[in-house]
This record gives sequence, structure tokens and C-alpha cells, in this order.
Amino acid sequence: MPEARDIRVFGSYSEVVTSDKVIFTVSCSSNKISVQEARESVDKRQEYIVSSCQHENAKDIKENSFLTKSGDMYTFRKETQMVLSSRERANVLSNKFTEKLDSVVEVKTSSYGFKDKTVAEVSKKALISACRVAHDKATQLGITMDMKLGRCIKIEELEAGFVNKSEVANNINEKEYQCNVAMTYAVY
Repeated sequence: MPEARDIRVFGSYSEVVTSDKVIFTVSCSSNKISVQEARESVDKRQEYIVSSCQHENAKDIKENSFLTKSGDMYTFRKETQMVLSSRERANVLSNKFTEKLDSVVEVKTSSYGFKDKTVAEVSKKALISACRVAHDKATQLGITMDMKLGRCIKIEELEAGFVNKSEVANNINEKEYQCNVAMTYAVY
């Protein structure tokens, strides 16, 4: 039997992934002569904010309160942060709060993210796909070199994760996940 040698091939796979969660923040504040008046003013609006968020199936609703004093005036501010399932839901809430509530409500820019399950699924798919690309290259190389492709000896994940690409960077709702592998095969 001829002596086995080995070849090393590289495979790469990338996929643009759309975010599946939106982190949305609403800030409501009131500037009054007494702390109680400021709190009551904010709490009245806060009930509407929270119920509207729950109606849009918001998850992980968190509230933070801040009180400051300037001269004789007290400013009470409450921030409500939540996780929504889509950009559309965030837009619905943003429009609703802007239309229905007065200037004491500020909708902050949303940030986009990925659920752990999504990252795990994309990572697994990218690794398998990059290995398929490398295997196809090894098969073609074996045919070209008139050699029989043996078993895979080693798989190395060289790089994996989200990358910043200029064409994707303009859309903050999407990121590109990339995986690069090296595979070593025995050839005969």
C-alpha cells in the first residue's frame, strides 16, 4: 500500500444575521417644586408606558429612577428598559409614546442584539458549512492530483464570530457571522 501523505485545506463560510431582539429604552421626567408632584407626574405616565410595553410583548422590563434638585426645583426621571422581539415593535412604541405623551418622554435609540440560542445556531451552521467547503476543496484537490482522499486527520477552527463589514455596518439591525477552518486529510 502506498505511503499516506497529508494535505491541508481551508474553508470559509459567512452569513448575514438579522437581530432577533431589540433593547428599547424610554425615559420619562418631570420638573416640579416638590418631589411628590414630580413623582406623581412621572408615575401617571409610567403606568401607560409599562402597559403599552406589555401589550407589545416586551420582556425583561426594568425601571430605574433618578432624582435631582436644581435651585428650588426637583427633577424626577424614570427610565424603562425592555427587550422587544423586533424593530417593528420598537417603532410602534416609539411612535405611540411620541404621539400620546408630551415632551417629558424621550425614546432613546434602540440597540440590537442576538439571543444566545440564535448565536449558537448560527455558529454551529457556520462551522459545518465551512467544513463542507474545505472538504469539497480537498476532494477536488485529490482528483486534480490523482490521489485518493483519506480520512480527515485534524480540524482547526481558525476564526469564528461576528465581523464588521462596510456593506452590513450601515444596517445596525444586521451583522455578519464568519467562520474559517483548516482541515488536514490523509491522501494516498
